[in-house]
Amino acid sequence: METHKASWRRRTVAAAAAALLLVPMLGVMPAAATTGTWSLTQSTTLDADYTGNVVIKTDGVTLDCAGHTIHGPGAADMVAGVFIDGADGVTVTRCVITGFTAAAGDNGIFVRDSSAGTISGNTATDNHGQGIVLQRSDGAVVKGNTAIGNGANGIHTTDSDDVTVSGNTVTGNAEHGIHVLRAVGGNIIGNTSRSNASLGIAVTSSTRILVKGNTATGNTHWAGIALGMGTTASTVVGNTADRSDQGFEVTDSSGNTLTGNSATGNTHNGFVLANGARGNVLTKNTANKNHDGGFVLVGATVNRLTRNTANGNASHGFVAVEGASRNTFSQNSAHHNAARDAVDDRSGKGDVWLRNSFGTTSGI
Repeated sequence: METHKASWRRRTVAAAAAALLLVPMLGVMPAAATTGTWSLTQSTTLDADYTGNVVIKTDGVTLDCAGHTIHGPGAADMVAGVFIDGADGVTVTRCVITGFTAAAGDNGIFVRDSSAGTISGNTATDNHGQGIVLQRSDGAVVKGNTAIGNGANGIHTTDSDDVTVSGNTVTGNAEHGIHVLRAVGGNIIGNTSRSNASLGIAVTSSTRILVKGNTATGNTHWAGIALGMGTTASTVVGNTADRSDQGFEVTDSSGNTLTGNSATGNTHNGFVLANGARGNVLTKNTANKNHDGGFVLVGATVNRLTRNTANGNASHGFVAVEGASRNTFSQNSAHHNAARDAVDDRSGKGDVWLRNSFGTTSGI
């Protein structure tokens, strides 16, 4: 008769052997499972490319594609190649997501109602919709990704607070490069946005956003970097916008600060404040060699421009027109601009010009 001790030992050895058989199945996708819609419930590293949609609805899961590609076109009832839905703390990394063109599922990565996730080191390219999307997903980090040639925005966040978008490259997308919409708090830092069909970096209907150290170049149909639609209390510092339609644009937004930015060689103006821009502060910015003006205020009110520089622009250096009122221009410098270094058409009231260094002026 088998003793209790021997029986326990036999069962233990058998259980251990069974566990060893399972080890290769945990955390690595079997190479044979390469198509379809895949519901991922545990952390996984791909060992092959995958064709179809990946859905994650479990907290804390990591999808590491290890450089492999997730191919479309995808299922018509899915919203993206990789869809994170209601799952917190999810990481998606080192994936190439491409070719998603299904009617409703044409985005690369879509994160919805999921907090504190990380989207890092991925490439979203040639998708019919957006490259990377966050919706109602607070505290996420989107870093080191590449979004190229997508049919809408490269990276888009909406109703997602305190998100950090950093170190990404967005190129040749059919709408904005990076768009942050309706956010309270957040960072857009150290990104490169190039040759997108609309704005390079757009912040709209948001407050307390830091836009720092980004480069926006060749966004020829609109501005390199823009604040609009009621954006407030945001800081734009140390960015470069060149060879775009406009360099920097602030419209219908108030209480923002732009400091130490550079706008060079843009098709029209370096910096534009227009359409209800009010109470913004521009300090130590440079607008040189733009193909129209340096700093242009169109109907903007109660803004303050101090110690900015505008040299060698094809039209004017500093301009206040079309009802611009009660703005203060102090200690600015403008020289060698083709028309005038500073112009105030006096269609508004109460603009103040103090201690500036200008060559040629009109209406001041």
